[in-house]
Amino acid sequence: MSSSNRNLTKESSSRSKDSDRKSTIPQAGVAATSSHIHGPFFIEQMLLFEYKELSKHNLTGVFVLPSAHNPLCWHGAVFVRHGVYIEGVFKFDILIPQNFPYGNCPKVLFTNPIYHPDVNPETGELDLKRNFPKWSSGNHLYQILLHIKQIFYRVNTESVVNSEAAYLYENEFHRFKQKVAQSIEKGRRRLFDNDSDDPHSIKFKKWDPNVHEVALKSLLAYKKEILEAGILSRNS
Repeated sequence: MSSSNRNLTKESSSRSKDSDRKSTIPQAGVAATSSHIHGPFFIEQMLLFEYKELSKHNLTGVFVLPSAHNPLCWHGAVFVRHGVYIEGVFKFDILIPQNFPYGNCPKVLFTNPIYHPDVNPETGELDLKRNFPKWSSGNHLYQILLHIKQIFYRVNTESVVNSEAAYLYENEFHRFKQKVAQSIEKGRRRLFDNDSDDPHSIKFKKWDPNVHEVALKSLLAYKKEILEAGILSRNS
């Protein structure tokens, strides 16, 4: 074989190998998502890990439960214990993208009325861009839940989605408090609307002494028992 033919053969072989390598490397500009790389089983395992992580963080007053129908939707409720939003109870949903945990930031939608600078008054969506400008595998869902809790105690008025609420908070605080009180009252009236067919949705029932008094006494007796055993501090 002539030297020119040998060179052609080597060049063709080299091109073939380069083509094979390129086919296995993600192209620039094409986002690699967890669903494409690992599949749905990986995502479910990641979400299970995320749910277990919640117990390690100070999430008192926040309750959340993954949907029975869709693991990418978590139902939640936050109870506000002091501050301007005191006695507020706000239900919300966390919508997790299919490319979790490497892609877009999850969304938080409040399902009952809430007057807040960081909450879109039309859609109920909580603005997460300032705290999570770019979601990565280093972020976790417990951070979003902590943020949901904190917005009721540290009200932000910069780069907001409800400019009226931010203005009133800074300049006419008494009017801001009135509107917050109105949103809390509206939320209470809708709190017992349990029209979801999801058995894991957060549902509330009106106080029934025949049912809830027994449960309350049982909880208090259990708390007393573990206090006496030194398992729980009296400030808990």
